[in-house]
Amino acid sequence: MIEYVKELSKKEKYDNILECMKSIKKVENCAQTVTLLESLISSLVTAKYSILWIYDRKRDLLCRQVEGQIITSVKDRGVLGRAFSEKKAFFINDVTHKSEYQAAIDNMDDLPIKDMILSPILDNEDKVKYIFQAMTGCNNLQQFVKSDVETLIMFNEYMHNIDLSSCCKEKANAITPQESQKEQDILSKIFSLFKKPL
Repeated sequence: MIEYVKELSKKEKYDNILECMKSIKKVENCAQTVTLLESLISSLVTAKYSILWIYDRKRDLLCRQVEGQIITSVKDRGVLGRAFSEKKAFFINDVTHKSEYQAAIDNMDDLPIKDMILSPILDNEDKVKYIFQAMTGCNNLQQFVKSDVETLIMFNEYMHNIDLSSCCKEKANAITPQESQKEQDILSKIFSLFKKPL
């Protein structure tokens, strides 16, 4: 089944970014913050999947949280490695057919993807701090375009004061049922902004 996702206007994008930043101030742990950011990125570039990778300098690896588990990846191979080394946002349409794509690194979750966009966020020393990776589903009619890269570059300005270094600790803190409900309430509010009629 062919999928089409309505693209947000510039004003809608700014409104969603600001709403997400307000929501982040109310959450209580790293996992909730990451979930909010990944949802926001998906909406900004009309992606089906979104992952926030955090660079763990101590271990020299990229990492992310998945259901309380820490998943790590090398930073020097695949499309993800290119984003780390080039330090610039870019997209690759039909990514699974490109020679630089390495499924074991670029698509660890074995998702049915078509296109990929990556956006590194740098610290004050011009070193990679985070990498946003977003992907369209294999049935998505749309492709990433230059304006999607521009949107992510614009969004990067809002990420400078967000510290997610604790997300890469060996043991992720368990989320309590109250925190989980609070996270769902915040996500529901944000998602209601995205559900605009075509």
